[in-house]
Amino acid sequence: MADLHATMSLVRRVSRSMATTMGALGVNVLNASGPGSDQSVPHLHFHVVPRWRGDALDTWPTERSTHNPAPDWLRDLRAELD
Repeated sequence: MADLHATMSLVRRVSRSMATTMGALGVNVLNASGPGSDQSVPHLHFHVVPRWRGDALDTWPTERSTHNPAPDWLRDLRAELD
């Protein structure tokens, strides 16, 4: 857990530094996990993308998945997290 905390603290520092040094109005922090997510390398990593108003970058999905989850997916997820 300490490693994850240190990683996220670094992501936050990089994000703030990008805003300060580059004049970015914000950042998107992106992560892909697992082969079905278009993950390009098999380890945890984050992309910190500086953003400006009107930069024409769209990081949000514009389509919905056509995959239909099992009817009890939410119950199963809650059970897994307990």
